[in-house]
Amino acid sequence: MQSPKPIVTHGRNDTIVTLLGWAGAADKNVAKYAGVYQKKGYTTGGREVENLAKTLDTVLLSPSNRLIFHVFSMNGFLTLTSLDSEFPELKAIEKCDGIFLDSCPACFTFSFENMYKHSLVMNHVYDGLIKNSNFIVGNVYRIYKKWETTRFGSRLLMDDLMIRAGIVTSEDASPFHYLLNHPHLPKIIFSVFSDADIVCAADEISSFNELAALRSDKRRDVITTRLKDSAHVEHFKKHPKLYLERMDEFLQRVERLRNGGSSKL
Repeated sequence: MQSPKPIVTHGRNDTIVTLLGWAGAADKNVAKYAGVYQKKGYTTGGREVENLAKTLDTVLLSPSNRLIFHVFSMNGFLTLTSLDSEFPELKAIEKCDGIFLDSCPACFTFSFENMYKHSLVMNHVYDGLIKNSNFIVGNVYRIYKKWETTRFGSRLLMDDLMIRAGIVTSEDASPFHYLLNHPHLPKIIFSVFSDADIVCAADEISSFNELAALRSDKRRDVITTRLKDSAHVEHFKKHPKLYLERMDEFLQRVERLRNGGSSKL
């Protein structure tokens, strides 16, 4: 089974939009979001951590190039924090002017409840693919589904064991706090989430937004859209007009900031 390929076009204003998809997101799933940015003339891209690092290493050779991230679910959020922690030489978050968060972040710890929530995502993503595939391809999807579930649980379990052993603190092991406490937390954060999300709780996402807004190191725009009825990573599907309006406002604020003005509209 092929991994999603990067979507890259030449854009404007030296701004590279990096889209980090949810678990199991295929090219076509992320492409509709990338297409919005591409129509506005932006460079877009997204890959697994190692390949993404190589891509960004190339595009960031120009000191004028800057990043914005569009992040989906905890899979995308983990990719973002892993990219920054595993490849510090890229200074990915330091060079980021804005983050658009879709259905994340939640403050996950190891528990059967969180494992169950993750399994719901895997079922949602893969059960339809398995049902509509032949025997061989269907079994490939089954194996990949089990591997993704195991990988996620193993990471949470290892973090839990390291916390219990006193090797790291709960904040050190948490991607949620990694970004929240990052010295270069971007000045512009847009967040779209929903009370109907059974994977990443709306109250936890709201808590991140509130804490980010309270960071005293610099002025920061944290713009939130809390919906009532859209499922995990399905806000664009449920509310396309509103979602596009938020994306447009996000880009306007980033461009104002890049051009030396206030990000306020």
